[in-house]
Amino acid sequence: MIRTHQLRGNELIDRLKQLSNPLNEHVQSSEKLTEGIIRFDGIELKGGFSGGNSTTLVYRPTSSKMSDKIEDMEIPEDKIIKKIISFLQKRHKGLKFQQDYSYEGYGYPVKLDMWSFR
Repeated sequence: MIRTHQLRGNELIDRLKQLSNPLNEHVQSSEKLTEGIIRFDGIELKGGFSGGNSTTLVYRPTSSKMSDKIEDMEIPEDKIIKKIISFLQKRHKGLKFQQDYSYEGYGYPVKLDMWSFR
């Protein structure tokens, strides 16, 4: 194993780039978590982090009409959250998600498992 303090000039820069690549990939992946709309079973949900230092993503209907549609379809909240988790785990391979039972706001909360960034 070569220690970074043993490297000089361009060798050091190249080694630091190699070490940072996996980290950059995870940062880019987490930035994409807040992008896009999830569509399934005729439902459209838009998600984003709930704020602060939270690891909770909250998905909400894209409109009041969509909210009414979900209510009319009588789909259980747990089923919607499971679909969201399934979608996110397919889209962001290697990251793990689970239902956030502590969230008390409006929407469908999904917690990002920070240990999955290893």
